[in-house]
Amino acid sequence: MSQNINSVAIKLFHQFGEDFTLDQLSKQANTSRATLYRRIGSKHNLLKKLAADGFISLDYQASAKAKILAATRIVVAKHGFINCTMEQIANQAGLGTATLYRHYAEKHKLLQAFTTALKSDVSMAEFKLAGNLSVEDGLYLLIKTMLKFIDDNVDIVKILFFGNPEERKYISNIRDASSSTFKSISQHIHNLKAQKLIQVEIKTEDLVASLMGQLMHFALTAPLNLGRKLNIDRDAKLITKIFCSALEITKRG
Repeated sequence: MSQNINSVAIKLFHQFGEDFTLDQLSKQANTSRATLYRRIGSKHNLLKKLAADGFISLDYQASAKAKILAATRIVVAKHGFINCTMEQIANQAGLGTATLYRHYAEKHKLLQAFTTALKSDVSMAEFKLAGNLSVEDGLYLLIKTMLKFIDDNVDIVKILFFGNPEERKYISNIRDASSSTFKSISQHIHNLKAQKLIQVEIKTEDLVASLMGQLMHFALTAPLNLGRKLNIDRDAKLITKIFCSALEITKRG
């Protein structure tokens, strides 16, 4: 009987992924629900055993999470962080709501994962690399990366920076401020000052605010209000030149 249950479960898994139900398994295996519970305990346990025995691959877990995060981006862009629902995200991902809750038990945990995934687009590796380049080349690398991030995520960036106060407050509560891009840029400029690679009387937070303003202008407001299309490479060079003009730069020894 166990072999029959396993065979049916494998067939259902290939048809529906983890969304198949124990009712479907019970019906197709011609086995009562009570017998299923005695033999497999739960669907989760059954899937783990089938994977351990090599009958199925649980790589679908990573695939499902990728689908969920992609769906979250679409739904958040349309409805915002506050008003989006788990049901909307599940529907967009083509998954059952129960499946979504198995991956993310609460909405704020899913949105935390989503904002963390967004943050990874501007990775710490790039900040580390920038720290080993000349001041100009390092800033150009970071500015180009951030322009591309904004261009790839226009709808989300508008909510993050220009959403209504309640939306921005909600976002600030679910994001890890210590790992924010703003914080990372501030640390990069602070390091340049500490190494005496730049000399400037302007406060670090004011320099970062100025840089962020230029990024938003070139990526968002200029295309919208001036009809000036963003060119990431050209504009990254221009922003770098404008920003560095306010700095007294020392070459690395």
